[in-house]
Amino acid sequence: MSNLDSNPILLKHGQNNYTISDIFHGANNIFKNLKQKQIDFKNEILVAMDNSYELLCLIICLWYSEIPYTVIDNKTPNNRITEMLQITGSSTIICDNSFADVIQKFEDFNVTILVLDALFETVGSKITDNNLELVDHYKYFRTTDSKVYTIFTSGTSGIPKAVEINLQNLNSYLYGIMSRVVLEKNLKFLWHSTLVTDFGYTTLLLSLSTGGCLILPDEKYDLLNSSKFLNLIKTEQIDFLKITPSYFQALYMGNQVTECSYLPRVVLMFGGEELSSKILSYLNSIENRGFCIFNHYGPTETTIGVIAGEISDFSKNNKVPIGIPLNGVGTLLLNQYGYSVPPGALGYLHIFGPQVGKYTSHSESFYQKDLGDDKIITIYNTGDLVRQNDNGEFIFYGRNDNQTKIRGYRVELEEINKVIEHEDEVIDCKTILYQNNFYSFIKIAKQISDLDSYVNEWNKVYDYSYKNNKEASLFNISGWKSSYTHEVLPKQQMLNWRNAIIQKVLNNKNVDSILEIGCGFGLFAFELINYVKKYVGTDFSSEIIDHNQKLLQSKNIGVK
Repeated sequence: MSNLDSNPILLKHGQNNYTISDIFHGANNIFKNLKQKQIDFKNEILVAMDNSYELLCLIICLWYSEIPYTVIDNKTPNNRITEMLQITGSSTIICDNSFADVIQKFEDFNVTILVLDALFETVGSKITDNNLELVDHYKYFRTTDSKVYTIFTSGTSGIPKAVEINLQNLNSYLYGIMSRVVLEKNLKFLWHSTLVTDFGYTTLLLSLSTGGCLILPDEKYDLLNSSKFLNLIKTEQIDFLKITPSYFQALYMGNQVTECSYLPRVVLMFGGEELSSKILSYLNSIENRGFCIFNHYGPTETTIGVIAGEISDFSKNNKVPIGIPLNGVGTLLLNQYGYSVPPGALGYLHIFGPQVGKYTSHSESFYQKDLGDDKIITIYNTGDLVRQNDNGEFIFYGRNDNQTKIRGYRVELEEINKVIEHEDEVIDCKTILYQNNFYSFIKIAKQISDLDSYVNEWNKVYDYSYKNNKEASLFNISGWKSSYTHEVLPKQQMLNWRNAIIQKVLNNKNVDSILEIGCGFGLFAFELINYVKKYVGTDFSSEIIDHNQKLLQSKNIGVK
């Protein structure tokens, strides 16, 4: 771009309009200041900023000058930022004044901290549209594998996984999504998602590539304020909106919005989470709806999204398809043994092609396949269970691991465990997801001043419980009740269950001694002692141990 005579508005931020000339002049100033400060363009830069005019100028500068970057926001935890610096090898942090705490946080690190406001100062001669040094420097990217940015996803070890996205990845995505979602020029795109995740890149890239205008809420805007969000869409007459299903449900369905003027005029795109038929049923009830609805799917490792499709079926009971692969995207549906599944069957989705990024460290999810003739492709195993319907559309059926998504953010339950276990008093943690809420169960290293009295209190509880249910029987099933009906379980059913477990133990012919922790009324003990040389039963209650020994003696059974 050597001439900016055509000067449309690229960004509207509150009451301020920024033209393409404004954006490139700002980007050029940043570029010249970075050169003057002798910043190494080969090293990755950590960008600590929220969406703004300044951030857009910086991103344009980094794209044109081929400087890779990673974006964080002011909600990124300190330890995670430290890990990002170590993983990316970043030696420079660029932030704005709202990240003053970041400046203080990293003054002790061996990094250069730059405040973006100072990078906008004019360096050298007066800039015109025809002497932008940044544009002259840009001779297209030298190679298609030039890294553009690094993005971090949740990791099971508690350490975030870094995914590198290069120019070829982005070009392939942009070609694929623009072929699928055909847009006119001069549309308005609501840019409400940050670049910390790749969710916001769809809006950014489509707007810049189609000559659109990014609408950015003003500084006082609160995403959680539903009335402001909805009024912004209505007053600005937003054409394109990408949103997660859970946020949409809370924003629109939670507020019982029925007027179509509060919805985008051209495209409503869902992504980041599974789209439910409940939302489609709601949208189908909106009168005078003139916009198209798209579903967009894709793991971060495969550059923003690899599957998309327009929704035409609003059936209430059907699972919503995620679409068909974008142009250039290759897919495989394999079973757990790595073999192709029959048409229409469930399989794990594997993705290959020019959109597949790469981890900075080894991952079993990425693997290579030799196609012969020295052609090797990289394939990414998403871990997602899908199937194809008769129309060739993919339908998502979940996962078989502990990975989930909350408001579009990918979360590993193991990572939550690891973070909580970093606390000094926590020695173990287990987290579950139930009805979109996380519940963490922790075990604390409790300091007890009087351990003996603490143990005695619990002994009293167990002794009391057992004392009321003692009986002269070797098959005492007192207290065994159904968790569904709360009724006492039938004796024959308990007997069959007990015998099955005992048989499973005895199938191991090497068993000659058994330790049972929590033997209770000896449901297993009184049978197993007939088959082993030594049996040791333990329990919290001395009351039940004495009872079991006396019972064995009364039945003339030798104690082992």
